[in-house]
Amino acid sequence: MNAEILVLAEQDGGELDPATADLISWGEALAKAKQCRLTALLLGHRVDGAIKTLSDLGVARIFVGDDPQLANYNLTLYRHLTGELLREYAPRVVFATHSYIGIEMASCIGAQCGATVVTNCHSIEKAEQGFLIRRAMFGGKFLATVEVSGEEPLVVTLSSESKAPKTSSNCKTEVIRLSCPAGHRGPIKVLATTKPERVEDISKADLVVAVGRGIRDPSQIDVFRQLAQELGGVIAASRPLVDAGWFTSDHQVGLSGVTVRPKVYLAFGISGSAQHLAGMNQAKQIIAVNSDPDAPIFGVAHCGAVADMFEVVPYLLAKAKSV
Repeated sequence: MNAEILVLAEQDGGELDPATADLISWGEALAKAKQCRLTALLLGHRVDGAIKTLSDLGVARIFVGDDPQLANYNLTLYRHLTGELLREYAPRVVFATHSYIGIEMASCIGAQCGATVVTNCHSIEKAEQGFLIRRAMFGGKFLATVEVSGEEPLVVTLSSESKAPKTSSNCKTEVIRLSCPAGHRGPIKVLATTKPERVEDISKADLVVAVGRGIRDPSQIDVFRQLAQELGGVIAASRPLVDAGWFTSDHQVGLSGVTVRPKVYLAFGISGSAQHLAGMNQAKQIIAVNSDPDAPIFGVAHCGAVADMFEVVPYLLAKAKSV
């Protein structure tokens, strides 16, 4: 069991990014199949909380770079520390999230180590001579299955759409501290960071009421907004309504908008393009109302109704108010 599966853990303010938990699940499943050890690399500042979370998730070994210089993501420093680690331990597979950090780091690792890089993946599993990977193509319209073989390291970025396998692990975690070189400088220097200003963050909502092309006039939106409020959720929209100027981009669900994973996703008048489905298909309960029985949204919905949404929503709103 010399080979290792390495997860590039992302954190924000010392707290582990929830997407990293999915990477751990994929990494653990693959580590068991390939008889490898699951490890993680965590870079940041004051990351004790993230270390504990990784340990609770069953990571056998965590390499930690904890330094004020790493408080903000900096490609120069991250690349330096990651490169040293890769040269010493030569992991068989490296997992990263399909985020701007993950994509950037994956390309760096490919250049540094001559690794095979496969991005925007939905799943990965053991194959006889290597790995079988399913990945999105053409803006999420198709999924391709590719086989990767050879002795080169493999770097995989996992899409937020990937459905992580359920795993369980109980092992003692070894924490190895990395030294960050003092005054290490490169061509990139982080001057400042700002968080985007949002009226409301739909990505964190437990319930989302989403509306689409079925809305013909902005005056029709209010009843759906009322329903969202009565249910303790938020309102969202598909891209056409954002393009029309009726919603801000903060409320757009989809590949070019926001990815949501609520407990309940109510979709009204949304046909379900591939781009939209990419942003919501991991909701725990998807309920769709559409007048078109062939709407693609019904392919992912757990339950649905072929009906006029303007007849359905007043009934739901009355029920919500009576509870």
